Amino acid sequence: MAISERNPNNKDLLRFARENKEKITDLVGQETQRLNSVKVSFGLQVKFSIERNDETQFMEHYFKDDEPHVFKKNDEDLIKQKFDEFIENAKGEIEHWSEMGSGWAVERIQIAYVNVARYQPLRGGTYLHFQQNWRKRRQ
Repeated sequence: MAISERNPNNKDLLRFARENKEKITDLVGQETQRLNSVKVSFGLQVKFSIERNDETQFMEHYFKDDEPHVFKKNDEDLIKQKFDEFIENAKGEIEHWSEMGSGWAVERIQIAYVNVARYQPLRGGTYLHFQQNWRKRRQ
């Protein structure tokens, strides 16, 4: 989801999240209903700026979940909780970076990513089951 440069909330991560949380979590919920079980990761592309030697410099950084989340049907509250956690983690990274004296400031949030994939856990047991039966026969 590309974020418009005219969007007044594109510089404030918490306002952005408040404005778009329902849209993003509804999208994940729809895919969960369609696919039954999904793996989801959230991401943001943020543009930073700094003034150096009377010149503005820009840098882009991508914030993403460390691990994908698995959601099943009717996990709406869990989806919202994990989105909130992602926003809090991204906010914490930005604040920590700023506190270290980098001088970089959020210019704007450029893109919000929601990566959704069907989740199909590996089915096991055949090999182990065979091994156990084989051991029993040898004894």
